[in-house]
Amino acid sequence: MRKKVYLHIGHGRTGTTTIQKALADNCQKGIFLYPKAIAADPHGASHRLAFAKASDSPDIYSPDEKEHRDMHTSLLREVEESSCEKVFMSSEVALPALFNAPFPFKPGVLEAKQELFQELILRYEFFVIYYVREPFEQIQSMFNQYSESRSLAPSQENFNSHVRSGVPPYFQLLYHENLEAWKNVVGKERILTKVYDKKFLTEGDVVVDFFNFIGEKDLLKKMTIDKTKQNASEKKDFVYTKEDRETIVNFLKEDNELYASKWLPEEQAKALLVNLKHE
Repeated sequence: MRKKVYLHIGHGRTGTTTIQKALADNCQKGIFLYPKAIAADPHGASHRLAFAKASDSPDIYSPDEKEHRDMHTSLLREVEESSCEKVFMSSEVALPALFNAPFPFKPGVLEAKQELFQELILRYEFFVIYYVREPFEQIQSMFNQYSESRSLAPSQENFNSHVRSGVPPYFQLLYHENLEAWKNVVGKERILTKVYDKKFLTEGDVVVDFFNFIGEKDLLKKMTIDKTKQNASEKKDFVYTKEDRETIVNFLKEDNELYASKWLPEEQAKALLVNLKHE
């Protein structure tokens, strides 16, 4: 039997930390592998996969192609030598738009990433899992998170500057472009995607939904899930001007409509697009 390798790429603010903590809490039981070769934080999230070092390092783009390939070799060895038949990697850091954004990686790094994923496809059953969120809910949640860090955006005015310029972090919400780029690397048949919304989550729980969505619900019987582990940010109202709202709609509408039509069932598509309308 070929091993199954699942790469969960977020999106950020869709329960990623909760899923990562569940994986970290249960991987020691031997029911699945959560690779240490790419782990970068206390709950084992695979944040080194994108950068070859911790995502909060000040020089995350400094590793060259060789450093990335060395990490890939360590990862492949760990997966191959593990007795586990199921392997999970999870990181929302840079991965959604890895092949769709002008990240300043050193020459050869993205090509090395493509070769890594193609090697995983050759050796194992490989799947990419991508949760997305209604854009205005996503922006509200991002604002809540960013407001807690002075280094990112201590005020709404700073955060609004991103809205008005139509640049990061909004390029991350080009869901169709993100998945088209991933499709070119791994193939559409290996991508699983859905809307993160409580009404679409199995039992209203993202961890339960995650394992049901990928067809591994039997693993839940062997797992201990800590329901208290959540990564909720303090809610602060994000106030849009009419100009801000129109900028967001103009930037995302066509892309998100394409994503919804190509990847989602009808009910989820309607929920995703409900607010992407011109006033």
